[in-house]
Amino acid sequence: MKFFDLLYGITKQWLRFLGCFREPVPESTAFSELIDDFTTWMTHERGLAPSTIRVWSSYVKQFLIWYEDQKRPIEAIDISDVDSFLASRGRKDWCRVTVANRAVSLRAFFRYAEIRG
Repeated sequence: MKFFDLLYGITKQWLRFLGCFREPVPESTAFSELIDDFTTWMTHERGLAPSTIRVWSSYVKQFLIWYEDQKRPIEAIDISDVDSFLASRGRKDWCRVTVANRAVSLRAFFRYAEIRG
């Protein structure tokens, strides 16, 4: 895996040098600022690895996008919302390990949210 990461990085740098690489534009969601704050917290307060931060941020973003469809304020999230999200995705396409990984990231996110008030 490290070989492909290295190859990807070198290829991206070369294409950028040639002027052929278009940087992806991050999509903005209603919760982008919250996810950015969570990312900063994981970096500075928890000292997590960049790969963990990237993955956990994407998992939390998936949950928040799903929750946005519920048309309720973020302050109204409760455990039943998390259960509904994990159960709905578990029935569709996630195995138990994937559900467990998502739950760990959401637990960290809600720990962060509790600290931040």
